[in-house]
Amino acid sequence: MLLSNKDLRLDNVEEAVRNAIMKILQAILCREGFDKAVAAMRIDGFLGDLVGAPAVWQFFGHHVCLNVFFYKSQIVISPRFTGAEPSLIDCGPYAGIHILFVEEKLGLNLMQSLPSDLQTKVQIYKLMYDPTMPKERRNKDNQLLVCVAYRDNRIVPNEGISLPMFTDAQKDLL
Repeated sequence: MLLSNKDLRLDNVEEAVRNAIMKILQAILCREGFDKAVAAMRIDGFLGDLVGAPAVWQFFGHHVCLNVFFYKSQIVISPRFTGAEPSLIDCGPYAGIHILFVEEKLGLNLMQSLPSDLQTKVQIYKLMYDPTMPKERRNKDNQLLVCVAYRDNRIVPNEGISLPMFTDAQKDLL
């Protein structure tokens, strides 16, 4: 779903322009960051093939958001977001690409390190579409996401557990 068309779509520009943009991206990101960004773009394409609709990657895209600021000789890239669903391409020309597996493992290790009473507090709902979930928790545009585009100034209640409840070892996993 395209919420706002205020961007330059890489699939709508000439190959020379697309290559120049990718060279800029490669120049401003570390090798790992660039590889992850390209993998996320390929996952978007794979997802588009799965659902029969085009999936797009932009500097501000669905699975990759890079806020790049240039000031004189400085480049600031922050905040940055990389996401993927699915995170693994299991068929096609990019089969085997898997991003965020390190982050997945860290998250699983963190959850498993918590005592059962804290695990219960962290897992807000038992089911993906839990009957105890308030109606406003789901919406047609963004499903279960709470903090999303065009939801500015939304008041989001605190949920889960806070950092002081973690041990030093658990904080290291963050």
